[in-house]
Amino acid sequence: IQDSLSLVRISQQLNPLTSTLSKQKIIDVGSGNGFPGIVFGICTSSHVTLLDSCKKKTNFLSNAISDLKLSDQIVSVWGRAEELGHIKDHRDSYDIVMARGVAELRFLVELCVPLTRIGGKLLFPKQITKDFDEIGMAKNSIEKLGARITHTIPSESFDDIKDQDNYNAVLVLEKILSTKKIFPRQNGNIFK
Repeated sequence: IQDSLSLVRISQQLNPLTSTLSKQKIIDVGSGNGFPGIVFGICTSSHVTLLDSCKKKTNFLSNAISDLKLSDQIVSVWGRAEELGHIKDHRDSYDIVMARGVAELRFLVELCVPLTRIGGKLLFPKQITKDFDEIGMAKNSIEKLGARITHTIPSESFDDIKDQDNYNAVLVLEKILSTKKIFPRQNGNIFK
């Protein structure tokens, strides 16, 4: 939960004029157990979509959302980002797109950038290492999809996430151009 709260704080710092994140449209891709999406819903008045491809997980999330009485603000969607990225109600419509532990950055951007509106932000907690240049490997994809990296925020910046084993930084991207209609490609083609 602490790392989810840190993502809320990061997004507030990136949007100082809307620091309450009110009326923002947010999607948590590969939501799994609902973190950080549910925390965003509790801490803000934003509309949050929790997306996961596992029906069992989305059923759990729907029940949790109902139990927390957040149904008017948070919705659980069973589906895949590469499909939602071609649906009018989702494509180019989210102010904040986040994903944690979904895929390598070069694949993740293809799944997430098409969902983001121009000027919208993408938040990706990542494990940055000297041995694996994930950012360098993703630069072409990021550019081709119409985005750019604006910040790499080390986890040491936040006391509550500095000891995380899963990641040591949060990458922040901004969508600056429209994404070509062919993206995202179907899952098998993304990973080629």
